[in-house]
Amino acid sequence: MSTSTTFLLKKLRAQQLATGSGKVRQLAVLLNHRRRV
Repeated sequence: MSTSTTFLLKKLRAQQLATGSGKVRQLAVLLNHRRRV
């Protein structure tokens, strides 16, 4: 594997982690909003 491919894989993994945490954060916000209402 070349450095470029490993870099791309790390970038993709970072993006997946970012989107995953974003989804979790959205769910948490929705749950908190429902509790308040």
